[in-house]
Amino acid sequence: MVKILLNSERYKLIHFIQNNLTLETVLRYKIPSDINNLKRINCYRGLRHKVWLPVRKQRTRTNIRTRKYIKL
Repeated sequence: MVKILLNSERYKLIHFIQNNLTLETVLRYKIPSDINNLKRINCYRGLRHKVWLPVRKQRTRTNIRTRKYIKL
């Protein structure tokens, strides 16, 4: 059964989404800026990002093919 929303319900829903949820366009700018901040303050995660190693405690002795960066 399909229910049609009234205009007032639609506006309440739009208002709730805009005020309480983070939308994709905001996250596209927030995530890289957070990573750059970690690099700038030289925390452990930031250093791992700098040298292109796994950040979240993955094994690095084997199975690192997807994240490893070849240093020249």
